[in-house]
Amino acid sequence: MVSNLDGPPIIAAEVEYALKKMKSGKAPGLDNISTEMLKAIGEEIYKDPVTGYDVLTRLAHLRRGNCCGNACRHCPFGHQKVPESVPKKRFNSAFYV
Repeated sequence: MVSNLDGPPIIAAEVEYALKKMKSGKAPGLDNISTEMLKAIGEEIYKDPVTGYDVLTRLAHLRRGNCCGNACRHCPFGHQKVPESVPKKRFNSAFYV
């Protein structure tokens, strides 16, 4: 539950329900935030549009709690367990360095 100064408390389950009912592919509102962007908040996996691979988000890694050693694109732990011989991805890039 989140405090709301202008009204009743915001309940997470109500927000999740509202997001599920929203139609995708519609134009964003005045805030320029699309339905897809709102639905992606809190997701742990997304499909890479170029490769088609499922990609773990930063949130998924943070919930895991440590580096898995697979040179993940969104690793928040600085690739601590990735061997030096393995190419590492930097930032949000699909390219290895």
